Amino acid sequence: MNAAKIIARINPHAHRFERGIQGFGALNEHDILLALSLISSDGARLLGRVLYAGHTQFRHDLWLTMVLEAHVAAGRDNWLAPGEETGRICNLALTEFMRPRRCSYCKGQESVPDPTNPRLKVDCPKCEGQGSRPWGDFTRARVAKMGRKYWGKYWSERYGNTILPMLDKYHDIFWQGMAKRLK
Repeated sequence: MNAAKIIARINPHAHRFERGIQGFGALNEHDILLALSLISSDGARLLGRVLYAGHTQFRHDLWLTMVLEAHVAAGRDNWLAPGEETGRICNLALTEFMRPRRCSYCKGQESVPDPTNPRLKVDCPKCEGQGSRPWGDFTRARVAKMGRKYWGKYWSERYGNTILPMLDKYHDIFWQGMAKRLK
């Protein structure tokens, strides 16, 4: 079972209102919410609700969870960063993680027509045939509302080594938890 499709069923816009015999082993909304509530990590549970169920009202709670974990990392690694910047960086990470991951040049197709022979397809030069690409440092600095040099000096490494892996960890815990409970 695909956890993303299952969680999407509790989205209010995709909610099924018909009732009746659902068959042996069929999951209803209560089963899905119970499985979601049994995930021990607050960040993972909130990420699943925001990213897959469309419960955007929990985005602020997810952001707060990230900021708290980032402050723990800041204390552990002796960062000299004000709380306001950490909050903006966590907001940047959420925005980047939840955006549609599609290359704007090839529109996610992973290939484009060859300029010399339009009948042939070649790997997209922008995303290198991946269909998506991460934001660069310039875009990240702009979204975080800080200068490019300041970003590069203080935040680029922290972002790549601490903040983004935090979201990846939440995502992995979410998938493992849902797969374990919805077998």
